Amino acid sequence: MRKRLDHTTHFVGRFGAIYFITICCQQRGLNQLCRDETAAALANTARIYHERARWNLNLLLHMPDHLHALIGVDGQTSLAQLIRDYKRITAKTAGVRWQRNFFDHAFVTMKVWPRSSPTFARIRSALD
Repeated sequence: MRKRLDHTTHFVGRFGAIYFITICCQQRGLNQLCRDETAAALANTARIYHERARWNLNLLLHMPDHLHALIGVDGQTSLAQLIRDYKRITAKTAGVRWQRNFFDHAFVTMKVWPRSSPTFARIRSALD
């Protein structure tokens, strides 16, 4: 039996946090996300989420069978619901079949670690 991952709001997330997210495709080892139409649909949906302030998108990186994102989420938003909605929409618009869950790592609260900080800039440049 697969272990369920805990995506409840942890202490750090209660005040808004920057998360490093990994979402994997159901079938690993195949190029599913780096196709032009699929990548455009994923990026467009992420951009819309950013413009509508559902998240603060700092980085979106498509790999062939998974994606990474560096997103800021306020303390009122459920990270699990946000990712679930993103996966549902992109499954419909791009035909992506996602794995059931996702991986997240909260770096630090957004109040402590602003986007303009040198540390944030170094991490972002290393991922670019």
